[in-house]
Amino acid sequence: MKSITNTDEHQQANTFDVSYYHKQRQEMLKYIPDNAKLFLELGCGAGGFGAMLKATRNNSYVIGVEIHPQSAEAARNRLDEVIEKPVEIALESIQDGSVDCVVCNDILEHLVDPWAVLGQIERVLKPNGAIVSSIPNARHFPVFKNYFLGGDWKYEKWGVLDRTHLRFFTKKSIERMFTETGYHLSVIEGIFGDPLPWKAALLNKLLNGKLSDMEYERFACVAFIKKVKN
Repeated sequence: MKSITNTDEHQQANTFDVSYYHKQRQEMLKYIPDNAKLFLELGCGAGGFGAMLKATRNNSYVIGVEIHPQSAEAARNRLDEVIEKPVEIALESIQDGSVDCVVCNDILEHLVDPWAVLGQIERVLKPNGAIVSSIPNARHFPVFKNYFLGGDWKYEKWGVLDRTHLRFFTKKSIERMFTETGYHLSVIEGIFGDPLPWKAALLNKLLNGKLSDMEYERFACVAFIKKVKN
């Protein structure tokens, strides 16, 4: 059965670039909860981010999930465990309520059904566990300009319109996704931002900041399971 994730299509389409799997994402470290010790990183690549977690947090334990064989092998030299299976299948092997923090750095958009995966993640999280994620913004101004004014939706090797992305999100749809899957989104913050061009900035001012989300290429998110009232 073919994986419902899309990672291996880099190789099939002859677009594979080893650097794609070696990004460290140091900017995401500040979103990791201070008390987290056991981490599950979905789409861990070559293990760069997990290695930083281990280097900066005493007694941490990092389990990586990665479908790309060469990257999974590299990650085994850096992380405590690596599961070389599609995300949806790998989650089935994780014990209920065992994980402090699930890391999803630019992975949810690669899945056919990220909503279902968020449901799976809820099962493996501890009661106070968190999901930390980075999600590309389909309203990022350069992308918006190309499709709104240029009439073009051009897929690229990486970035917001990475050709392996299956789902596309805006700030509002990110918020809705987490809310609909039973999470409280405590942080949603733009990262990799650039000021809007002056005409767009002026329009943004006239619209009371309704275009401010277009400054950012991605959003960093921290979500917790909603507390159930007795």
